[in-house]
Amino acid sequence: MPRVPAGLHLGAQSARNTGGRSRRPRVVPQLAFVHQVRAPIYSGAQGIVANDGSATLSIGPQGIGTRWYTSQVVVATSSGPSDQSECTLHLNAIQRTQVVGQTQQGGEDVLAFVHDMQPGDLLIARWQRANVGDLVSITVHGDQLALTSSPV
Repeated sequence: MPRVPAGLHLGAQSARNTGGRSRRPRVVPQLAFVHQVRAPIYSGAQGIVANDGSATLSIGPQGIGTRWYTSQVVVATSSGPSDQSECTLHLNAIQRTQVVGQTQQGGEDVLAFVHDMQPGDLLIARWQRANVGDLVSITVHGDQLALTSSPV
């Protein structure tokens, strides 16, 4: 009689043959997303400060029918409040006419940012004079309106 390795059971059936059926989840057509739901924004971005002490991050709503109603933005670096960096917020383009917020405490600060945003809009954060190699982050707070396929 042949020796059976430990853990191998000849009498037990491992997985039933299902005939090659696909195990993909059901595809929901885009036109089924017609119900609106309001929920908190859970969105942020992170990056690394370059050798010249600058970093740029962008964030914005994505998905058809999504709208953000922002209330504030939190900017930070891994050095924290001791960081002497400056952070400037731009809406959609890095131009002087598009500045919507600025702080001399780019290491950790909360800025009021009350705007409606839709897909295609970008909030761009630019750090200057930050510590090289630091992790920078931006977090948006507020509510969002999104589409769902099932009524809530």
